[in-house]
Amino acid sequence: RDHLISFIPAAISKKEVSWLRTLRNGQANKRPVFYALGKLIPVKNFDLVIKSLGLLFHDHAELDWEFHLIGDGVELDMLRHLSDYHNLSGRVYFEGKLSYEESMRKLATADIVIMPGLKEGWPKVVIEGWSAGAVPVVANAGITNEIIQDGISGFIFEPETIHLKNVLFRVLTQPHLIDEIRLTGWKEVEKFTIEKFSQGIEEICSKRLILESST
Repeated sequence: RDHLISFIPAAISKKEVSWLRTLRNGQANKRPVFYALGKLIPVKNFDLVIKSLGLLFHDHAELDWEFHLIGDGVELDMLRHLSDYHNLSGRVYFEGKLSYEESMRKLATADIVIMPGLKEGWPKVVIEGWSAGAVPVVANAGITNEIIQDGISGFIFEPETIHLKNVLFRVLTQPHLIDEIRLTGWKEVEKFTIEKFSQGIEEICSKRLILESST
């Protein structure tokens, strides 16, 4: 309806998209790499990731993977202890707080970017992941299900340990999914650029002017 406010998401410039794709540069990992980024606080729900990886390792120790967590915060010690409890040494790496450029360089080496948070606003890391060739795996919260098509442009999981573990098991045992969704993500990101936002604003203004001139 013309009287409703249009929502036009903007997350990244075309210049950033190009830079992130350059960082990826077609490189492949010896083993699948999972990545997550954020402040290590309760609302980010990173303990769910560690618990899910612990369950994955317990049930399928033969599967090879590694997980890198970027960030610092009050939960760092707890998450380290949780990782040790699940015997994840050599698989889980705490990278600490990094600059934006350093974080993006890490992201460009990842196959999967995990977003377990329950109260995310606009999830820019999804768009950054698409740009860098990392497949987003996100909790079913906020507006993520309006951005991601489950199994097509990423994966959505119910925020419970078993559900995330099952998604990660699926991508590890069906590696072609990563390649397929990576290609889709590179197309999807074009919808969320600043340039696309500017175009949307122009279209809204034009429609508004036409509407006013006809009344």
